[in-house]
Formats: sequence, structure tokens, C-alpha cells
Amino acid sequence: MICYIILSTYFYSSDFWLATVREGVENDRHRGANQTSSLEPMTNTLFGFAKITPKSEHHADAQNAILAIVEETRAEPGCIQFTVLADSDQGHIFLYEEWQDEAALKEHHGKPYTKAVMDNYDNWLAEPLRFETMAKLI
Repeated sequence: MICYIILSTYFYSSDFWLATVREGVENDRHRGANQTSSLEPMTNTLFGFAKITPKSEHHADAQNAILAIVEETRAEPGCIQFTVLADSDQGHIFLYEEWQDEAALKEHHGKPYTKAVMDNYDNWLAEPLRFETMAKLI
């Protein structure tokens, strides 16, 4: 039996990268051969959560940059959902993303408009962008 746990965290730097941790568990002696694990992803759909912490002097720049690519991103064939959120007191920007699969997310990260935002974030962010991807288990 193979169980996959897909959970990755990466921090944006000048070389944007996506790491996915996959743990394969074979011959699980605690389960019968015909039982399925509750840890197997239900679909290939990938969910992403980003926390963006701009420097105070670049908050508007960072927010406007991400808002400027929302429509293009939502029009991508593999994009199911792309939502921009903000907290009112800490100055963070959050993204909630849902992608058809990991390939669609990687394709999004390769788009010129996405790369342009990330290039600007090199100078605008107070701390590295935090992005976590998850797979739906139930």
C-alpha cells in the first residue's frame, strides 16, 4: 500500500522553487492489503496558501502587483480558484489558490506576469514569501 502525504513549504528567493514532500509507505503491516489509507489524496487537486509580508513602504505596491494578475491567473486553464485576502492590522496579504494539479501550479509560476511580481517581491517584502501546498485528504 502506498500512502502519499503532499505537503510542501517553500520560501521565495530570486530562484523561485516549489518543493513537494512525498512520503511513500509500502507494505504497511498495520493494515490489511485491501484497506485504503485515509492519508491518500482524494484527487490531484492542489491547494495553496501564501502569506506575503511586505515592507510597510511597499505594502500598496505589493498588493497592487498581485491584484493586477488576478484576472490573468484565473483565466489559466488549470486555475480553479485564486483569491487575495488581507488582514486589517498586521499588513499581511494572503492568497488562497486551488489548482487542477501540480503541473498547473508550476505552469502558473512560469508565467511572465507571475515572475514579474516575484521579481519585485525581492525588494518589497520584509520577509520571504511563505507558500504551502496541500492535497485534500477527505
